[in-house]
Amino acid sequence: MRKLVTVALLLALAGCSSQGRVDGPVLTSPRPGLTDRGGFDAIVAGIVVYEADSNCLYLELDGVRNPVIWPAGTRWQEDPPAIVLTGGVRAEPGTAVQGGGGYLSVDHIRESVGDAVAVEVQRCADPAASVAFFNTGSRVELQE
Repeated sequence: MRKLVTVALLLALAGCSSQGRVDGPVLTSPRPGLTDRGGFDAIVAGIVVYEADSNCLYLELDGVRNPVIWPAGTRWQEDPPAIVLTGGVRAEPGTAVQGGGGYLSVDHIRESVGDAVAVEVQRCADPAASVAFFNTGSRVELQE
């Protein structure tokens, strides 16, 4: 019986980790869980762009704006507008950031982040855009 309860608890915890969060315009990946298999091998980089009218955040690089999924634990600060990264570092609009991750198709983001985040990505995304996705647990750094 104890083994069955333990397995049920582990499955419940793994299920909880499969949903990202929406905090204002900040969209985050799920918290690291038991089923995580690493991440993407690319570098995600760009200038933080905040569109207050649509309440959407983007990373812009070479004139292309992509909605962005931040690592779990990232949150939104309303006044002044800023992304609060893990460790308390703030990235205001206009700041260049970089971290490990990759780019996903808007149509395939739901499997990685869950329904609530996917709905917001689709609301903010240009149909031809990709989604900038920082790996779960990635350290996003400010660039100079």
